[in-house]
Amino acid sequence: PSTIWYLAEGTTAWDFETYVLVQNPNLEPAQVNFTFMKPGGVTQEYDFSVASNARFTVNVNDLVESSDVSTKVESNQPVICERSMYRYNKALGHDTIGTPSVAQDWYMAEGTTAWGFDTYILVQNPNTEQALVDFEFMLPDGNVIPYGALIPGQSRFTVHVDDIPGCESTDLSTHVGSDQPVICERAMYWEGATLPGGHDTIATPLPSTTWYLAEGTTAWGFEEYVLVQNPNDTEATVSFTFMKPDATSVFFST
Repeated sequence: PSTIWYLAEGTTAWDFETYVLVQNPNLEPAQVNFTFMKPGGVTQEYDFSVASNARFTVNVNDLVESSDVSTKVESNQPVICERSMYRYNKALGHDTIGTPSVAQDWYMAEGTTAWGFDTYILVQNPNTEQALVDFEFMLPDGNVIPYGALIPGQSRFTVHVDDIPGCESTDLSTHVGSDQPVICERAMYWEGATLPGGHDTIATPLPSTTWYLAEGTTAWGFEEYVLVQNPNDTEATVSFTFMKPDATSVFFST
C-alpha cells in the first residue's frame, strides 16, 4: 500500500470507459484526492472518502469529458490503486496496477507495429515543470530509432509508435529517458478476426539480470510469448527456465 499512486494511461474518448479502483485495507476511512492530468497541462481535482476495509470505484467518464487522461491519487492512508479500461461495450478491456514511484528512465520490452497491432507509449509528467523526454525504439536487428518530445507539466502525452518513421511494421522495445521524473505505460490494441483485443502494463524503471513471470500457458488455445529487451551496448546471453505444475521444468538458452 502507498499514500500516492500514478496511472499514466487512461481515456474517456475513442469510445473507452476508464475506471480507477481504490482498495483501502486499513481500519480507518481514507481521504483520497484524485488529480486528472490531461494533454497540454489542464487538470481536474476531486476528493473522495473511502470506507475502511473497502473497495471504491471512480468512473472517470463521469468526471472528465472526452479526453486522454493520466491520474495521480493521493491518500491520507496507505491504499492500493488499479485502473481498468473497456471499449466497444466491454468487448475489449485491460487493467494494470499503478505505480507509487516516478523515475527518469523506463523500459518496455514488448511492442510491435506489425501483425495488425497498434502500440502506444503513454507518459505522465506530474511535475510543474515541462519534461524533455527522449524515446529510443529498439528494433530486432539492433537499430535504434530516436524520437523526442517536450511534455508540459501536470499532463499526459501519447506516442502512437506506428506513426514514427522507421518504426513501421516491426517488433520493438522502448526506452524512455527524461530530464524530469515521469511515469510510463505501454498499451497495445488489435482488431481480431471476430473480436478486438488489447493489453497494457506499467513499464519498469530498472533492468535486471533475473526476471520472474508467474503467469503463462500454452494450453486452452493460448499463444505465449516472452519478450526480452537488451538496452546494453553488448550482447546478452539469456536463459529461460519454464516451470510446470508437476514441478518439472524446461530449460532454454539463447
